[in-house]
Amino acid sequence: MPEPHLPSPTGPLDGLADELAALVRRHDPAWTGFNSHDPGVTLLEIGAWMAERLGGMAARRDPYRNFNFQVKIDGSVVTGVSRVSALRRSTDVIEHREGGAPDSVQRIPGGLTYAPFVLERPLDADTTFEDWADLVRDRAVGSAGAAGYRKTVRVEILDAAGRPSLAYDLAGCWPIAYRVLPDRTEALTLLPDGWHRDRSISPAG
Repeated sequence: MPEPHLPSPTGPLDGLADELAALVRRHDPAWTGFNSHDPGVTLLEIGAWMAERLGGMAARRDPYRNFNFQVKIDGSVVTGVSRVSALRRSTDVIEHREGGAPDSVQRIPGGLTYAPFVLERPLDADTTFEDWADLVRDRAVGSAGAAGYRKTVRVEILDAAGRPSLAYDLAGCWPIAYRVLPDRTEALTLLPDGWHRDRSISPAG
């Protein structure tokens, strides 16, 4: 059987192929085939090569797999944010009928609605989320000193080098829900007045 022409940096049983060979030897100690012409070795090389190729393709399809979030509230970084839910906006549809053609309906855009979004982070000594939620609670019960409950949130997606690759600014945000979860995380649901992408920042090509 001819040798397979597969890329290998140091030898026919390098890396993943070595691990596969060790697994075979554990199940069949009598197997000692290290000859590159051995069909078993050829199959191991092919399996390792395919796994390597598939892993590389997955990495190319997901350019943001190593990205992290950075969240700023009124310009101050909030540490440990592990999840930012989708930012969504929708446009109302207005139906309009002309007087001379009552059966003909034209649809035109109406008001723009911005949906709430959620920030999640582990519970620690930083009480930024809870303090902000308390501001809204105090305003709801008419407590003095509850001003400043609307804040600007900036969400940045960082690349593997820690540099902003995408950024969104959300104006006039205020908490409509605050949850402390059993897994020792906290979640803050925010309602924005609006948001836009910072076009001065874009993913690296």
